[in-house]
Amino acid sequence: MERGAPSSGELLEIAIELARDAAATAYRMRVEGVSVAATKSTVTDVVTAADRAVERQVLDALRRLR
Repeated sequence: MERGAPSSGELLEIAIELARDAAATAYRMRVEGVSVAATKSTVTDVVTAADRAVERQVLDALRRLR
């Protein structure tokens, strides 16, 4: 039997859990020290290793949940 679309409450729970996990990763990496992975439009508009790690973490979690 196919499972229906998740309710708005279930989606909210997923979003909160993913956001908390991502925040914990970002915080841990910030404590370890900031490392610039790239820049965007200017040299002061940086992308950190933590930015990339958190993005990967969230995308991987969403893929697993599909």
